[in-house]
Parts: sequence; structure tokens; C-alpha cells
Amino acid sequence: MSRWLQLRIAQTVDFGYQGNASLGDFVWNDMNGNGVQDPLEPGIPNVRVYLDLNGNSAFDAFEPSALTNTSGSYTISGLPAGTYTVRVDPATLPGGVTQTYDLNGALDNTAVVTLTAGQVLTTVDYGYIGNASIGDLVWSDENGNAVFDGATEAGIAGVTINLIRDLNGNGIQDGADSVVAQTTTNGAGNYLFSGLIPGSYLVDVTDTSNLLDGTTQTGAAGVTDPEPVTVAVGDAYLLADFGYAARRRSRALSTTMPTTTACAIRAKPASPA
Repeated sequence: MSRWLQLRIAQTVDFGYQGNASLGDFVWNDMNGNGVQDPLEPGIPNVRVYLDLNGNSAFDAFEPSALTNTSGSYTISGLPAGTYTVRVDPATLPGGVTQTYDLNGALDNTAVVTLTAGQVLTTVDYGYIGNASIGDLVWSDENGNAVFDGATEAGIAGVTINLIRDLNGNGIQDGADSVVAQTTTNGAGNYLFSGLIPGSYLVDVTDTSNLLDGTTQTGAAGVTDPEPVTVAVGDAYLLADFGYAARRRSRALSTTMPTTTACAIRAKPASPA
């Protein structure tokens, strides 16, 4: 056998090995921009996280990667021990976001981590604040006309409101839809949810303190509760207003019929024979 043939054969004998380490785990909408995963803050789905094996700062098809699920979680597994550059593919992020957190603190969509054999690392997280917002008013609609008459009507303070992410955009809370923020109207009856990524939401007046007992919702015109709202990049939607009028008591109509006196009918005495 020639030396060339021996070398050719040697070049085709490969061995593949899979490691048992993994890394993850969360890409989220940091709605208040504080770099901390606060309760209720939602994950961002469909974001690609990858290992930049060749260091070109771009995703290549051969590089291990994962897309975040509907909860914003991801895992890249089967890794051998070693040092990895973990990047978020910015092309898969929602529009209008600004990074608020990564593991190394550089805020460049990148974290460099070292894994030991079998290690499960779940701290490679990335936070982003959006630039859309939803508000704005809960008020006492004294005349019930579904219009805020500022000169004669006032906002209602202390009313609790939930913001729900409507994942399938169907205008109702179902499936994996969940509350992503809670707030309370201020002294003027105003509220605001900010730092949002583009998408569909539901604004739900929950009134956990029962301040609206004895009232009926009037609007604004066309507004329901929960109110579906869709925002794009940079939108400030300030028309999710809710008016409430005191419930009017209807006067009960008298249905009492005049009383009648029942008279007993006596049998007529028989005529004398």
C-alpha cells in the first residue's frame, strides 16, 4: 500500500464526542430597566442565542444555538468543558429594545463563560427594555357620557390594573397569556405601563380594593375591560381609559293590584209551599 493511500485513509477516520455540560437560561423584557429580573417581568420569545465558535460576532449555521421559548428560556446542551463566547443574535430581538443586563456587564449582547465537565450553568441571562407604553386614565364619569369632562369630573386614585401579554393576539386571555405588570392609578387617576416590547396586550382593571363597587363602566367609547391593545416600536398608546358612573337605582313600579273584597254567596232560601 502506498504512503499516499495510507494517508488518504487516515484522513477519513473521524471520531465524534458529545459533552455533557449545558448553559442557559433567560432573555427577558426588563420593563423598568433596572437590570434585575423582577416578579412578573416576561421573557422574550424567539430570540436566538448562540456560541460564537469562530469569533466573528455573527451566527453561523454550524454553531450551537437555541431559540428562546414563549417564556424566554433557552438551553444549549451537549457541550464539552471549555470557554465559550455566548451571544444574542441582535437580528432576532424585538425592535426598539435597549440592553440592560448581561452576565459580564458590558451590555454588548455577549457573555464569556467557562464550563467544567457536566456543569449546568443557568445564569447566562440577557435583559432588554422596550420603548413602547400603554396608559392612561380611570375616572368618575359623573354624567355617564363616556367622555372625560375635565372641568367637572375627576380621576379615581388607587385602582389596581393588570397588564396581560396576549401571545396569540386574539383579544382574550387564554393559553399561555399571563400578567406581566401590575400598577395602581395615581392621585389624578392616571396609570402607565412603560418599557414594553412590541406586541399585543390586554389592560385589565382588577380593582382589588373594591373602589369601583356600585358603579358601571361607561368607556371611553368602544373600550372594554380587559381592553386589547397592540403597540409597535416606540408607540405611546394613551387611550386605554376607563370611565365609571354611579349605578342608578331604578324606581320600582308598583305592581300591587287593588284589593277586592270577597263576598260569600249564600244559597237563596226556598220559597214557601
